[in-house]
Amino acid sequence: MNTGFDDMISTTSGGLGMEGLVAFLLAFGFIIIILLLILFAFWIIALIARWKLFVKAGEAGWKALIPIYNDIVLSKIAGISGWWVGSAFLALIPLVIILVMFELSATSVLSSLFSGMLQLLFYAYIGFVYIYLHMKLAPKFGMSPVFGVLMAIPLWSDMTLPIMYMILGFGKAEYQGLGGVPTANDGYAKQMEDYNKAYAKYEEDVKKYNEEIARQDTDKK
Repeated sequence: MNTGFDDMISTTSGGLGMEGLVAFLLAFGFIIIILLLILFAFWIIALIARWKLFVKAGEAGWKALIPIYNDIVLSKIAGISGWWVGSAFLALIPLVIILVMFELSATSVLSSLFSGMLQLLFYAYIGFVYIYLHMKLAPKFGMSPVFGVLMAIPLWSDMTLPIMYMILGFGKAEYQGLGGVPTANDGYAKQMEDYNKAYAKYEEDVKKYNEEIARQDTDKK
């Protein structure tokens, strides 16, 4: 039954030798481990970037760690209703129910066709929601809506969305607030806040100095 596979193994073993085959498998496994470690590090950095993005927008960073909820908060940051994201996940429930019921009552060919169409519509809707979400999110950090659309296209978004979060989270982009109005997290507003605090401290020091001079004058009299 497995003569073809056995012949292939025998040929490979004969060409490379057993030691060569073992070395090849070890090298291949090592490369896979390195790639997985790189992907894991990339995922961790992207998660930290998303945490910083949330903080820039005035949200607690830990909210970026909770699946589904983090997307709902992200939609709030983008200025759209959280129901956009919620509806994408809630649509999964009737989809599963319909698919199960149809599987039990239809022929295999028709069932497969109907199942494929429903799944295609479901994934298309999720893709639309995420493109719309990030199209609205990008301008809130001073970026073009096109930037958000390109990053969220489903075909490559698994790699590009983390890059978008790194650019917005680690970069100089500041949250512009809803409607583009600078918030307390905006760089200029932060500078003004620091200036007001410094000026208030200066006024307090001047007041203490004047009180000290007045007290010394009183003691001399």
